[in-house]
Amino acid sequence: METDRVDNHGSKGYLTVEATLSLTIFLFFMMFIMNMGQIYQTQNFVTHGIMQTGKNLAFNSYSYEQVSVVAELSYLVQALSLEGTGENVSVGHRWKDKNYKEVAKETYACIFEDLDNELKKMQIKKGIEGIDFSGTTVKDNNLILNVTYDIELPFAFFNFNKVTMHQKVVCGLWK
Repeated sequence: METDRVDNHGSKGYLTVEATLSLTIFLFFMMFIMNMGQIYQTQNFVTHGIMQTGKNLAFNSYSYEQVSVVAELSYLVQALSLEGTGENVSVGHRWKDKNYKEVAKETYACIFEDLDNELKKMQIKKGIEGIDFSGTTVKDNNLILNVTYDIELPFAFFNFNKVTMHQKVVCGLWK
């Protein structure tokens, strides 16, 4: 009968080591998936806003180009008297000055209600100020929106705590 006995002395702790390794790998995998989900969700939100901004500016570009002398004088009088300037007049004035970066940023800020807080929830630390519209230009009757921003990751791996995103949207202008 002694031959039927199984010797378990060499395998003590085997299950504990296996569970520790498996759980560690599983947790790293889940944190990686959560980081990728955060990146995807933020990129999707920002892309939608950029596309809406591009559509808005492309649609209104004709009226911005047609800003009259009277509207420009009105803008100048309002600016000199330190009164609030009209939104469309100031955007149209900056559009004519080819300050596309500021026009795009101002239009983007108006796309969603409480956008700054939404961007901060999406892990863009500085909110609307964390989105850089540098490189936004008009070329060949197209509005080209170039946007750069950093997404803070919920779980940092090996000192990798943010991802820099670059996005580009091209919209045909109404002329």
